[in-house]
Amino acid sequence: MIEAIGIIVSALIAFGALTVSFLAHRHQVRLAALLEAKERRLEILERQMAARQADLDRAGVLTQASVIDIRVVMRPSALAEGLAAPELLVTNRSNQPVLDLGAQIADAPVVSISGSIPSSSSRSFPLPQQQAQTATRSPMQLNVEFTDAGGIRWRRDGGGGLREGARLETGEWTWAPREGPMVTIRGETVASQGADCLDTQRNHAISYGFPTGRRRWGLRPLMAAGVLLAVITWVVWTFW
Repeated sequence: MIEAIGIIVSALIAFGALTVSFLAHRHQVRLAALLEAKERRLEILERQMAARQADLDRAGVLTQASVIDIRVVMRPSALAEGLAAPELLVTNRSNQPVLDLGAQIADAPVVSISGSIPSSSSRSFPLPQQQAQTATRSPMQLNVEFTDAGGIRWRRDGGGGLREGARLETGEWTWAPREGPMVTIRGETVASQGADCLDTQRNHAISYGFPTGRRRWGLRPLMAAGVLLAVITWVVWTFW
């Protein structure tokens, strides 16, 4: 009987060791899966943050060019009552000057436009009647060029679009695809909203970790093994 009990106890110990090994393996597999999922989330988040930072950097470049306002206006003529002369009004709403003004209407230069505009200032330039009519009918054919405080050359059309210029070796200018200006939403710029978004994303990145609700694998199998051991021992002791 003692030998039988010893065999049973040895078998049960082996079973317990196997159970512990199995649970440890399950834990390692689950831990590896969690780590892999965490790395994937962080990688996606880093890509999103990099893209967002690029957008914010671009918004910073667009800041001054976005607040240059252009429009065709009619000024009362000083020569005769009831007459009005068309003018191109360029307003610099930024806190830095813009330089080297130029303009084209339907690819024809506006010869009256030149010079610079100080910060928070406006200048008006006389327009020929035909060019004024063209710009009024088709605002996209009106293009005003200027250099911002950062030395970037811009072309802004009558619809508000912006094109960044690059000077070729030949001295001619080539223009990037049209993009919208940086806008203001509820009194906050896109840049300030983006900074808040980046802070939120960084907080999310820090908070990424393991789930708080973990399944407990160790107690139930061991309790079952203990009950099984007690039952087998009682049976052997009673009937062997």
